[in-house]
Amino acid sequence: MVIPQTVLDSLALTLTEQMGIEKVSIQVNGEAGVQSESGQEVEEVTRPTMLNVRPL
Repeated sequence: MVIPQTVLDSLALTLTEQMGIEKVSIQVNGEAGVQSESGQEVEEVTRPTMLNVRPL
């Protein structure tokens, strides 16, 4: 399953706002194998180092 990078970033930003959460594991329907738009397999996401670098 391919997930847009904006969705991965949103998940990371929202969930890592909580104390003690630095990265988030990604599964869909209990299965790994999620891919970003660039085709890379994504197992976990972290908070982006730069925010709002993409135009709206």
